[in-house]
Amino acid sequence: MVELSKARGSYVDPAPARVTVETWARDWLRSQSQLKPTTLVGYESALSKHIIPRWGRRSLSDIGYAEIQHWISDLSKNLAPQTVRNIYAVFSLVFSFAVRDGRLVRNPAEGIQLPRRIKAKRGYLTHAQVHRLADECGDSRTLVLFLAYTGLRWGEAAARRQRQSIPALRSLFMLSV
Repeated sequence: MVELSKARGSYVDPAPARVTVETWARDWLRSQSQLKPTTLVGYESALSKHIIPRWGRRSLSDIGYAEIQHWISDLSKNLAPQTVRNIYAVFSLVFSFAVRDGRLVRNPAEGIQLPRRIKAKRGYLTHAQVHRLADECGDSRTLVLFLAYTGLRWGEAAARRQRQSIPALRSLFMLSV
């Protein structure tokens, strides 16, 4: 079998895959210089809270698909679906890094069944509620109406120049009660 793998060019020396998940995950994380600091913090959190405690002492080559699937199913009992998906994404990226480095032939986390996303129910204010809210905001009434009816986020509205926005907004909302 080894000779056949060598002939096909798919042979992977098993020795490098004996590195522990913790060692490899930390090495992978150090290599992620392209990420935003907030993303790195999220990855570090997933590693330290969920991945390393469960898998840290195991070698990369000793972990299989079924074990990972059972772990994901267990996580899904106590964590929100998106949290489980985020933890899984980090775990899978660690293994993908090992595949690219030639330590593993394939990623054992590939194809894991993940919990379904739950779409949050969104609540919307009625026109009367929007106007009541705006009235309670005093001098910011026009801004509240602008945000409510345009869908702009606060940062987008705050970035607008006053000379461009305020006169136009006042005239626009003078029609409102």
